[in-house]
Amino acid sequence: EYIPYKYVFLFLGIGLLIEMGTGVNTSIISTSKKYKFNTYFNITLAILVIVLNYFLIKELQLVGAAMASMLAMTIVNFLRWYFLYRTFQLQPFNSKFLKALILAITFILLCHFVTYDANPFLKLALNFLSLTIIFWGLVVGLKLSEDVNKWLLKMKTKFF
Repeated sequence: EYIPYKYVFLFLGIGLLIEMGTGVNTSIISTSKKYKFNTYFNITLAILVIVLNYFLIKELQLVGAAMASMLAMTIVNFLRWYFLYRTFQLQPFNSKFLKALILAITFILLCHFVTYDANPFLKLALNFLSLTIIFWGLVVGLKLSEDVNKWLLKMKTKFF
């Protein structure tokens, strides 16, 4: 019965992933001397959500509301990134982040387009386990995160 709303969850999930992936921008700005700009970004976010909801809900109903939220979060987070870059010459993202992002998007698309018949709970568990193992295996193998690799090395020496 929830199948018609799968795109609502998809767009909200993508929006939240973008928010989590760029969340450091908000923290940096809010702890800097330019902390007031976070208020301006939040006002911009509210205005964007209202305007985008006005147009997208008319056309796409609930999916439009989810899409409006995702687009607004994406735009505001891009503006925060640009603000950090122009104001403090900070670039919190590098090529490794881009590689991990492409990898994550690929896995999200694989989950969406590769289908098979199984009990929904079993399917959820299988997708979660297999994609988590493959994703993190690639992240470690490609050395996309120094922190993860250091932590794994520490765990290896601690337990083995």
